[in-house]
Amino acid sequence: ILSKILKEELSKKCNIITINDLKREDFDKVDIILAYNGSELRGLLKNLKNVKLIQTLSAGVEKVPYDELNPAITIVCSNSGGNAYPTAEHAFALIMSAIKRIPYHDRIMRKGIWNRQIYGYTLRGKTIGIIGYGKIGREIAKIAKLFNMRVLAIKRKRIIDELADFIGTPEDLDFVLKESDIVVLSLPLTKETRGLITREKLKIMKKNAILVNISRGPVIVEKDLYEHLKENPEFIAALDVWWNYPKGEKCFQNYPFHELDNVIMTPHIAGFARDYLENWYRYAIENIKRFLEGKMPRNIVDLREYI
Repeated sequence: ILSKILKEELSKKCNIITINDLKREDFDKVDIILAYNGSELRGLLKNLKNVKLIQTLSAGVEKVPYDELNPAITIVCSNSGGNAYPTAEHAFALIMSAIKRIPYHDRIMRKGIWNRQIYGYTLRGKTIGIIGYGKIGREIAKIAKLFNMRVLAIKRKRIIDELADFIGTPEDLDFVLKESDIVVLSLPLTKETRGLITREKLKIMKKNAILVNISRGPVIVEKDLYEHLKENPEFIAALDVWWNYPKGEKCFQNYPFHELDNVIMTPHIAGFARDYLENWYRYAIENIKRFLEGKMPRNIVDLREYI
């Protein structure tokens, strides 16, 4: 699909070459790069001296080799918002699974156990805290309002939005964590957000809160979350993003989250949907077209947050 869209949208505007076909004599000709998350550019980018734009397909850009680019001539653009709809829907699938205790009932019924004494809760009237109120965060807020939920949010700059009952800055994080029945992490991994959720922050939250992470694993301190889950069995973590990613057939974390009943796990698939891939690709390619036409591209990354 991606190759087809690239040819349709960009073949008349620029020459397209894949990384596999890139030869040394082409290095100085490359001025725009479309990457997945930037990690595939490690060791290569330092040889591409004239790159003016790096556009990622991923919303997260923490894996771009910033030490190899020239910030004087190169801008990096994320694809933030490109898959906001499927990601928000997945976040709510995790929320619904957690609040209705669906994984627990599924597990025991597969063993022939009929237990109607473990109840879930209703979403109506609950408070959801959205840490990272960008395009994904706002889509989550839209769904939350359909359930008549109270929406609290954290954004770098205080704004007013009709969907949120409160939007604070990082200084208000403790207030949002304390007030929320459900907390969703939907913020990028930067120097400031790495290790944001610590044991101390988890203790601020309600004993039976639900923590959903659709951002990046290292936003949470792994050891602190594991110990908090063990000590607080009513607390539920629904995680789509992780600290360790597969290098072989199996993938486990540094702590055995898979052994805990109060953890719901998916393998970093929130942003993917079979019927949405084309939209996701076109969102990134449209930004390249804007750049080629001399317009200001979307989602320009503040390099100071990563360098």
